[in-house]
Amino acid sequence: MVLISLCFAFTTQLALAYYFLVLATAILTLLLWGYTNFALNKLQILHIEITPDERPKAVRTIYLKAIIERILCFIPCMIGSAFGSSVANNGSMVNILSFWPQGLWASICVGGGVAIGKLHRLKVIKD
Repeated sequence: MVLISLCFAFTTQLALAYYFLVLATAILTLLLWGYTNFALNKLQILHIEITPDERPKAVRTIYLKAIIERILCFIPCMIGSAFGSSVANNGSMVNILSFWPQGLWASICVGGGVAIGKLHRLKVIKD
């Protein structure tokens, strides 16, 4: 991918090389995620076996951890959004606090994704 992107950079426009590298990396990441997810589900390595009586407590624990992860993820997501905006504006200074909606949205998505992933790993077994 890097070699093809370099060929694009030296022969055509630099923007085309950049977009190709970003798109190819995103596609490769999705393919690797899909294969890893398929393999782990097939092998059932990450499944957590619980009894029906333990399920409500496990779900509450997962939700509590997701809320804590959302709170911890908020500030780095907000700073990352502000940094990306300052880079896009040719390095001009931006107010970090004005990016709280982006940080909040990103932290909700991350925490929700983690909670859903953990809930899908729970397997209720019969005694």
